Amino acid sequence: MAYDPSNGYLYVDEGDNLTVINGATNNIISVINVGSGGYQSTIMAYDASNGYLYVTNYFSGTVSIVSTPALAVKKYYTVTFTETGLPYGTSWSVTFNGTTESSSTNTITFNEPNGIYSFSIASISGYSASPSS
Repeated sequence: MAYDPSNGYLYVDEGDNLTVINGATNNIISVINVGSGGYQSTIMAYDASNGYLYVTNYFSGTVSIVSTPALAVKKYYTVTFTETGLPYGTSWSVTFNGTTESSSTNTITFNEPNGIYSFSIASISGYSASPSS
């Protein structure tokens, strides 16, 4: 096993594959085929100066070089709510993950990490949102 302190990822030898695990969430990020190594014969070394992980493939007589920055998972995602049907300039608002944003244009945008979040759209007299939450 190897550890990358810059992103908290663990790299686990699983024979012909290298499993990449996010150490903070314990979620598997990726499975990379690295060649024939076998559980007892693989040696891994992480080089913090260049971000490469070197994995020996004992049975195939090769070394796999894995660029760990290429495995970086996008940390934030843009979530956009778009309204249609309100008169131009009407103010509306959305509460997303506990944060409320208002706008008088047709979009409201949030940036959040990957996950499942609740939302609600404030009511405006004479109009209805679908879905509203």
